[in-house]
Amino acid sequence: MPVKRKFAFFRKRQYRLAPSSFAMARKHILCITIPGYGHLTPLLALARKLGAIHQVTFAVSAHTANQLQQRQLYHVATDGKFIQLYGIPDGIDFDFDDPTDPTVLQRISQLMIRGIEQLVGGIPTRDTKHSSIRGIADAVDVIIADHNIGLKATQIIVDRHVPLCTFIPSGVYCIQMVLAFNEKAYREQKLPKPSKGFFSLPNADGYFDEPPLETLVQSVIIEQKEAVPLATVLIVNSVRSFEQKYINNYEALDQMKDKPTFCVGPLLSEDKTTTKNLAMEEKVRTWLLGREKASVICISFGSIGTPRPEQLKELCKTIVQLDQPVIWSLKSNHYAHLPDELKAMAQAGFEEEMVTDKKVLLVSWAPQKMVLAHENVGLFVSHCGWNSTIEALSEGKPIVGWPQFADQMINAELVEEKGAGVVVRDAGMMDDRLVLAEEIVEKIVAARGKMEGAMALGKCVRQAVEQGGSSYREIRDLLDFIDKNQ
Repeated sequence: MPVKRKFAFFRKRQYRLAPSSFAMARKHILCITIPGYGHLTPLLALARKLGAIHQVTFAVSAHTANQLQQRQLYHVATDGKFIQLYGIPDGIDFDFDDPTDPTVLQRISQLMIRGIEQLVGGIPTRDTKHSSIRGIADAVDVIIADHNIGLKATQIIVDRHVPLCTFIPSGVYCIQMVLAFNEKAYREQKLPKPSKGFFSLPNADGYFDEPPLETLVQSVIIEQKEAVPLATVLIVNSVRSFEQKYINNYEALDQMKDKPTFCVGPLLSEDKTTTKNLAMEEKVRTWLLGREKASVICISFGSIGTPRPEQLKELCKTIVQLDQPVIWSLKSNHYAHLPDELKAMAQAGFEEEMVTDKKVLLVSWAPQKMVLAHENVGLFVSHCGWNSTIEALSEGKPIVGWPQFADQMINAELVEEKGAGVVVRDAGMMDDRLVLAEEIVEKIVAARGKMEGAMALGKCVRQAVEQGGSSYREIRDLLDFIDKNQ
């Protein structure tokens, strides 16, 4: 019998579908992600929505699955009612701390992909009821998998006749990059400069202005060029208006015709504060309440890309020169590199007694979503990982984009192109350039002048997830697709 469940997508300012219920046969959806929080966070957000209607299994490296529970990002008491968390026994027992280290990248990729191949080869399907995967007994109807699962795993899914929804946790430029890649042109090209670790789009002839890392070409681009066209549909964590030009480009390719793209973003983490971080969040909120409207600068370079010590010192000089309130998410092991003048201005965590008149708040972890939503925060200095970028844009905050590696330069340039911020260039993880305090101050002043553009873009993003908006409609279309695939 079909089951009827009411859907409420996104609490607060996130999707909330119309009161009408969906009546559809309950399907088993297997979501497969890779052990990187920029990838798993949006897919877990999507899994929560789908779990309101369908049976959902969320598969990730066992090491990461354990971390999700320890960090209370997956709650057995609440999430466990709708989502089964499955730890892939892939042998990964370490964190991915340096994405520019080719040795670590190769090791983690090999273990991860082998584990995913074994998973998709052993699950029960409608055609083959037998399961060799302990913990997954029910036949899988649809697979939603990160675009980095590898060619062999993709081919196994296709050969087993399971509809494959390829999940893009960022914008679709990464798909445009791999589909436009011309290996012959790349090998023949006299590269103008060594790779700095950033993604870039090749021109119409397949040539790059900014060459990708060779390890990226070998382990990702060449395989994905074959794997992506095997998908049944694409799901993108973005807004249609951001992506249409890229979608038009790849849909014109013969191998991508008749493959729908569903832009269902932004897929943001839920507004759940863990028991562990509740006290921290309240103290951050108290500190923010003591500042003037739009006066606070939020600084965060994500969980991986902390600037080197000499660059941290220039950031400190910037903060001193600006003399404005700053909340800085910085791991405590880097505090030793901060000059005494900055330390004197700062509340370093909350181990010491709270001093609300301190102009700088240093925290090893910040409730970023809450911080960016606060009216007293006026600007975000960010590495421009996609999740951080879309969170800031959703709240209408102008951004100083300071990309470190991978897709972050493309994200930062999108922000600049849309009139919502500015970019610090040639200063990533593989660059030697020291960005002086004077330049950082100039960028912050320039970004403050982008407030109107940021607010307009924030309105556009929020409208996309409201009833009748583009992302609202496309997630309903995705549900229709799942319902029709028997």
